[in-house]
Amino acid sequence: MTKKRIGTGVVSILVLIACLWTFMSGKESEASGELVIVLDAGHDDSHTGAFGNGLREEYLNLQIAMACKHELETYEGVRVYMIRETGPCPYGGPNVVGSSAKCNLKRVEYAKSVGAHAYVSIHNNSSSNSSAKGAGVYYPSRNYNAAIGAAGGGLAQSVLDQLVALGLQDRKITVRYSEDNSRYPDGSLADYYGVIKNSKLRGFPGIIIEHAFVSNYDDATQYLNSLEKLWKLGSADATGIARYYGLKKKDTLDYSQAVISNNPIQNQTIWHLQASGIKNADKIQFAVWSDIGGFDDLIWYDGRQDASGSWTADVPISNHKTEGIYRVDVYANGNICVGSSSFTVQGPSVESVQMVSRDNQKGTFDIELRNVVSGTDISSVQVAVWPKQDVGNYLRWINPVSIGNQSYRLQIDISDYGYMYGEYYVDVYASDRNGLSKCVSSQLFSLTRPEGNLEVNGSEAGAVFEVRAWNLPYGNAFSQVSCSVWVNDENKNGTPLVYSMEEDSYHQWRTCIYPAELGMDGTYTIQLKGTLPDGQTVILGEAAYTTEREVYEILGGPGEGNHTVYNWKDIYVMSQAAPYQLRVQPWCDYGQIRSALEASAIPYKELLAFHMQRDWLDQPTDAKEVNAVSFEAVTGDGAVREALPQTESITITIPPFMRDREVRVYTAKGDSMEFGLTEAEFSEDGSRVTIKAEPEGYFVLAAEKPRMKGDANTDGKITFTDARMILRAVLKIEALDDKVKKYCDINEDGQITLEDVQSVLKTALGIQ
Repeated sequence: MTKKRIGTGVVSILVLIACLWTFMSGKESEASGELVIVLDAGHDDSHTGAFGNGLREEYLNLQIAMACKHELETYEGVRVYMIRETGPCPYGGPNVVGSSAKCNLKRVEYAKSVGAHAYVSIHNNSSSNSSAKGAGVYYPSRNYNAAIGAAGGGLAQSVLDQLVALGLQDRKITVRYSEDNSRYPDGSLADYYGVIKNSKLRGFPGIIIEHAFVSNYDDATQYLNSLEKLWKLGSADATGIARYYGLKKKDTLDYSQAVISNNPIQNQTIWHLQASGIKNADKIQFAVWSDIGGFDDLIWYDGRQDASGSWTADVPISNHKTEGIYRVDVYANGNICVGSSSFTVQGPSVESVQMVSRDNQKGTFDIELRNVVSGTDISSVQVAVWPKQDVGNYLRWINPVSIGNQSYRLQIDISDYGYMYGEYYVDVYASDRNGLSKCVSSQLFSLTRPEGNLEVNGSEAGAVFEVRAWNLPYGNAFSQVSCSVWVNDENKNGTPLVYSMEEDSYHQWRTCIYPAELGMDGTYTIQLKGTLPDGQTVILGEAAYTTEREVYEILGGPGEGNHTVYNWKDIYVMSQAAPYQLRVQPWCDYGQIRSALEASAIPYKELLAFHMQRDWLDQPTDAKEVNAVSFEAVTGDGAVREALPQTESITITIPPFMRDREVRVYTAKGDSMEFGLTEAEFSEDGSRVTIKAEPEGYFVLAAEKPRMKGDANTDGKITFTDARMILRAVLKIEALDDKVKKYCDINEDGQITLEDVQSVLKTALGIQ
């Protein structure tokens, strides 16, 4: 490239004027002792610049301008002013939003106020053509003030020479004229750019340096994407300015023996930086940033010189709040990089996150966080938990409990999450004293809803069947458990009967269903449901049970050995709440008998009722014929298909479902149906009962309460007297003599207590 210097080539009046202006400017600077340069980092936070390849022009401009200032200040006889040294501009902001022209005018006016000899506006370029690249400089035309134009051109060329020397493509120095025909006071066409025109009007040259193209990948990666590269551009600008004005360097900086080191202090919350072996340094600055944050977390730290001549600075990691590798560049006297180093900050981490226990039945699982650590102390641990199927409503934050050894534990309960079984996200967040906070683990754990146990058992008599459920899911959190019952409706199309279930002390839910209450036999489809505390109803399982009508024996006849067997069919179990009874149609009116029993204040839990009619008690029949007679059924109007013989007594088989209770026999005559206790003879094993056959009336077998082995007087309590009576019967003795004492005195203390007797009874009767 052929360099065009002012004062070479064709001699003309304008060149002479330009040389004279330059000479006089230098003289003024020499007389005052200082050359005043105003550096303008183009654009600002209010008036942003170009953007490309992840780079923002207003930020790049500021870094280049700061580097230029630092380099210029290494020369003698120069004073440098900055239009802005941060993102915001003192002349920008909300007062001039939408009008960068006003902002630029105020910038030039500031330059005039500090006695500027030159105004250097620092920019970077952009183009829709991504192949456009290189550096160029705009300078003032020779209109209105030719000397300023000539000086600006010389300054522009000197700066461009230094940029091209770095390898940037040469896009030349350029004059751009007004495109709206604006004029200078002398009528000549004005310059296009406001900072160039306004600088000329105020008596000093202004130039605009377009360093590189942010839109070009090569320019961006070779010259703009690191702090070191930006400072090289700023240093080149300063060198060009210094050479144009003939500035001389101050004492030479010597950093050939520079040593840069760093050490963590205060448990890695602060890193102590040190630069030693640097001579003739007026100022040392440490530029610190992380690989993760990049330039966005770049912070400058001013060095302090100690008695040994070393420069130090302390870097609190809380200023950056980033883990990983940190870069440190050390700059002397503003813009000379004298060395670099790096250090690594360890952020929070967890060794493992494991499920250590799980109870699907209760709907809980425990999570253990093992070895939660960081480069410094852990300040807090939080766990975000939510069900995979519904994050919007059920995200919960849990503070785990420390269990020592830098480990923690927490329990997750589905009751906190709408009782949802399934998969759960568990995200672990940890923070440390450096202010570093991050998700250290994200895992998925699952809870499978168990089916639970549902069992249906019928009584031997078929009078009742019990629905029992246990090991239900949701940890028995139900406010109510019920079963819906359909009869002969396996598809559950009809309206079910709903039975509430009661919970016992063993967390088993039970209810009894009486087929006679529905008036039909067949297949019972049972669906178990639970109501959770939040009102949600869940289906817990299904079962089926088939009922058939049972057949009972009634033995009757004129004398022992001459019994007639009658098979009774059409037997139903009737129920309303707890009481229920067995009846034979059509001779028993269930409602009438039940009312009569209640009116007579007869306590019963279960009962077997008969209505004795004259027409089947008074029929004279030969004894031989009695043995051949069998009653099987009755017609719908109650007529007897086969007549029954006259008999003095009736022996009835007690249904199995009544045999574990205390059974008594009550009878009533006439329409009043006032039941009273009657004589009855029970078989030794309690399976049959014989009563007198009255010619007309009702009788019932009422089971009041369960039998208790050892309850001699059937009052529901086992006393010492009861136990002794039964013991005597078992041992077949008349009195408790010395032999009996030997058997009963279990602890050999000479005393026979109730506990002693009960213990012997258990052994004798084979009771556990």
